[in-house]
Amino acid sequence: MVVLEDRSKHSFTLDVSRRDFDRLRDLSLRDVVSFAHRYLADFPSLDLDPAQKESWKRLMSGDVD
Repeated sequence: MVVLEDRSKHSFTLDVSRRDFDRLRDLSLRDVVSFAHRYLADFPSLDLDPAQKESWKRLMSGDVD
């Protein structure tokens, strides 16, 4: 993703093979994770159905068997 001077945002595919990716020596693991998070944050969230919501609430409250 890139933000231009006019504040418009654009994203580009990142087609990099594992071998090519390993050659990016100046990119730290932290940068890679940040890059991945930014990419994934562009996808819209999906609403959970009622059963999934209830399971999520139980999990978050620690009330899990």
